[in-house]
Amino acid sequence: MVQTLRALYTGASKDDYRMFRSVLAPDFHAFDGGVDYPGVAVLDYVKKNFQDKGYVFVWTVVNPTVHTVCNMAWITYTNIGSLADPAGKHVPLKWLESAVLQKEHGRWLIRFFDSALTPGSQERLRTFLMSPPLPATESAPHR
Repeated sequence: MVQTLRALYTGASKDDYRMFRSVLAPDFHAFDGGVDYPGVAVLDYVKKNFQDKGYVFVWTVVNPTVHTVCNMAWITYTNIGSLADPAGKHVPLKWLESAVLQKEHGRWLIRFFDSALTPGSQERLRTFLMSPPLPATESAPHR
């Protein structure tokens, strides 16, 4: 199940909709940051508002706890990561996340995903996104 979530993050970080969709149940749904996203709309949001503008997310599943009953499972974990802007400046972030998975044809698929930034990360992200970009570095004069 942890590998299924890692595949989700790999697909999201590479804008790889095929990989992203490959681990989703047909009725996949997500709550992210208090917003309701049906299907791949959560990836559309991340791509449009961050990745298309040169921002890079890093996501890492840490301390997963998995519960399984028959072909259903739920997982809770901490997601330790960061966001880097186009200039390379980054902010460390931490999310509390959970997912509901269903085993279909021998594979675990994500049916529901919930993600919330911790309060400290919310404030760091807000400050990071509102701060002016770093000035461009001038190259040394050639002699």
